[in-house]
Amino acid sequence: KHPLYDVLKEEYNIYLKNQFIEVYAANADRREADLLRIAEGDPLIVNRGYAHDRNGDLIELSVSRAIADRYEFEGYAGKKV
Repeated sequence: KHPLYDVLKEEYNIYLKNQFIEVYAANADRREADLLRIAEGDPLIVNRGYAHDRNGDLIELSVSRAIADRYEFEGYAGKKV
């Protein structure tokens, strides 16, 4: 139960340098609609994230899709106080 980036740093000497997150709207394709139990074409919110280490190597890639009317986002920059 440790944060991913703490484990990478402490166990593997991998340090996060930057992270990029993009959020955009899309329509559900047939597979997404089946998995999410919605109609094909219903609106989704897509989050795509990339994280690089201090050498510029990609250390994380994530993509998630959420049903648009059930989506909430909260973000902050820097260390949480």
